Amino acid sequence: MADRPGAWIAAVGTGIALLTTDGAVEWLDRPEDRTPVAGRMNDGVADATGRFWAGSMAYDGAHGSGSLYRTDPGGTVVRVLDGLTIANGPAFTTDGTTMYLADTAAGTILRCRVDPVSGDLSGGPETFARLRDGEGGPDGMTVDAEGCLWVAMWGAGAVRRYHPDGRLLHTLGVPAPHPTSVCLHPK
Repeated sequence: MADRPGAWIAAVGTGIALLTTDGAVEWLDRPEDRTPVAGRMNDGVADATGRFWAGSMAYDGAHGSGSLYRTDPGGTVVRVLDGLTIANGPAFTTDGTTMYLADTAAGTILRCRVDPVSGDLSGGPETFARLRDGEGGPDGMTVDAEGCLWVAMWGAGAVRRYHPDGRLLHTLGVPAPHPTSVCLHPK
């Protein structure tokens, strides 16, 4: 948030908060406090315009109880998608027009069109990739300079790279059974 230099935005507990350099927590909203099933926040990421996107999930993993929230630069928190189970790894293309979102429990990676000016989703999400049982669950993600999606595979000890058309290009084994996110180093 531009008017709060030095503050960090975080998905924590049941909501979105600003964390200040002196350790104070300033809640922007706690939307999971108002849901019928007790839940918590999960993965979050900022888009190129400074909006913060974060998913949620029910503590008990109840099917369809998770949501995706967007925090606009002014601090307003908006629920933009619901009916998810474990919302993970929002990731954006460099132009900000496409967002990928994992529903780990469903073994699904969704693709959503995003209006980069308003942050609104254009139409509903479409299935980008569906994983089979035993392949692990899609978790944190990032998009590389070529527009390919890298996905941490919880429970599979791997990271996958997908072409923008959905083709699996590469699976990279990692020395951890539950990778949770992907960070790429620029060349």
